[in-house]
Amino acid sequence: MFKLVLIAGVVFCAGLVAAADDDVEFALISFCNGNDGANPLGFGSLAWTSGACIRFSDTFYIMPDCTANQLKFFNSSTCTHQLGNDSFSCNEGGFSVTCGTAPENTVGTVLLYNEDDCSDTPDMRYFVTDSCIQQNDDDDDDDRRVLRSSSTSMSVACEDKKIVVSVFTDSVSCTGTATTFNVPADECLDMSAVFPSDDDFDDDDYGNPFVSEKMVAKCGADTTADGTGSATTASVTAGLVATVALIAALL
Repeated sequence: MFKLVLIAGVVFCAGLVAAADDDVEFALISFCNGNDGANPLGFGSLAWTSGACIRFSDTFYIMPDCTANQLKFFNSSTCTHQLGNDSFSCNEGGFSVTCGTAPENTVGTVLLYNEDDCSDTPDMRYFVTDSCIQQNDDDDDDDRRVLRSSSTSMSVACEDKKIVVSVFTDSVSCTGTATTFNVPADECLDMSAVFPSDDDFDDDDYGNPFVSEKMVAKCGADTTADGTGSATTASVTAGLVATVALIAALL
């Protein structure tokens, strides 16, 4: 269902969550049988807002119901005529669902939108967890997680409300000399800009791994229903990564 992203790029800084009054319950997605390659960014957790009607196509919508412990399927945006349901355990889609809030080690949030100005409610989001991310092999189509012979790793920090991406071209553990880039946070970004494609269908094409048109990256774990939660920066050295085309030319 979801395509693994290889070149990492829009990135989020480490933070502690400032508690919000309208925190909601989420259906957190885990992939079954060790199928981590289906994770959209390779780390962190995709999350659906419980009780929300979430669009996957013009004629297919889902609603994660944490009260009933079911995924419910519908054919319209009103989610009034139920087509069927599936359990939260490892289901036909190859994933399981756990209800709760953002993982404790969440350091960034990708809010996913469909409106051009990111004005709709982000019923789907991605909680990015703290990690040093390794670059994967471009040439092995069978195993996208095989490391290159010249390994690369990346980490992220937050400084003055800007996201600082550090790329380590000679280290798999985010140590040594790094090239850094500044990426603004809290901006409505087009998915086609974040996950570019030159349409030649080669290994440089990294399709959008999310079912959405727009995204906003922000520091900390935003657990509010409307995506307006705030977070305070915990450290300018704690690491994490997700995806931006800025560093594609470097790798």
